[in-house]
Amino acid sequence: MKKRIFASILAVIMMFSVVAFVPAFAEDQEVSDHVLLATDGVAGPAGTEARFTVSVANVPECGLSSVRFNVKVEGAVITAVTPDVGLPESGYSVVGPLDKAATDGVNFMWVDITTGITGDAALASFTVAIPADAVCGAEYTITVSISDDPQDFTALDGTTDVPAAGSFGVVQVDHTLNHVEAKEATKDEDGNIEYWVCESCGKYFSDAEATAEIDAESVVVVYVSPFKPADVNGDGKLNSRDVVLVMKAAIPGFTPPETGYVFEAADMNGDGKINSRDVVAVMKEILNQA
Repeated sequence: MKKRIFASILAVIMMFSVVAFVPAFAEDQEVSDHVLLATDGVAGPAGTEARFTVSVANVPECGLSSVRFNVKVEGAVITAVTPDVGLPESGYSVVGPLDKAATDGVNFMWVDITTGITGDAALASFTVAIPADAVCGAEYTITVSISDDPQDFTALDGTTDVPAAGSFGVVQVDHTLNHVEAKEATKDEDGNIEYWVCESCGKYFSDAEATAEIDAESVVVVYVSPFKPADVNGDGKLNSRDVVLVMKAAIPGFTPPETGYVFEAADMNGDGKINSRDVVAVMKEILNQA
């Protein structure tokens, strides 16, 4: 009987001893409720490099002593990783890239932040090589996953709870834009509005951010003469007065009046001279408009 009582007392003591070594955590201090790894994709054109950042947010009040995670970009290759300004100045290390030849992404690990993170912080920036044959608008999925080992994501007070899921983001292929200045149309050549054209996909845009796509035809500005052909006196009407005036203008030594004479409207064939051909052309134009 005494042995049974002693054994029961010993079991209770051991139970309390184990409980005493389990870190006390308030309900709202669970790491799985407060830690989030997030990725922010930055667009880049085909054949160039894009960047995104992995950060930690909603850090519990006690902080984090160790963080390890993997990053993968599907279909593109991560070529470099850079410590971010949100990290402590010491007490961390980086492993990676593990395989730059991987076509489905490169795994990186950010490990052992031993000095502790006590607030939201950006952990690392990643550089991704966008394939040269990438189509504008294509997206490459970024996957951030927590290490399988709970010890790799640890709170400063010793808690080893691990967030249940990582996070996702995208790196999007941007347009490679060439800027075309506006050009005024002339009698000899069409002009154009200001626009941007992507040298990769050939699409046209009215803005440098490539948010407003336009048709190629809409960028062309056709020359519109400020003068109405055959309206020699410039009154907006085509009648016998225009015929009389162009006949006078065709006579050598003609002195044009200061107002009420439009040379360009009289020069119907655009040869820079007023002669019988222009008289005939003015008469035909008036008859056609009648």
